[in-house]
Amino acid sequence: MDARGERRRTGFVSLVRDAIQGKTPFTTTPFFEPKALQTWLEEFPDWANRGSGLGDLTLVQEFHRQRSLNPGRRVYIWTLDNRHLSSYDWKL
Repeated sequence: MDARGERRRTGFVSLVRDAIQGKTPFTTTPFFEPKALQTWLEEFPDWANRGSGLGDLTLVQEFHRQRSLNPGRRVYIWTLDNRHLSSYDWKL
């Protein structure tokens, strides 16, 4: 790994650690319940046909859940993905 990749990896790890400890503007979300996964699996075949995986589907579902829980706050998917995930940004 080159120096740039190492800095990016280290920065990401540090950011996630800080979020877990409540030290950043980001917050971690709880792991989903099995019942939620059952519901999401109904959507998964269509999602996969569009070229996305279960991880992306999980992020989008959590985005929608957080929007409903935090109507007065900005909710977005923090990603380096230039495709569809970066479009999930609920600004006030």
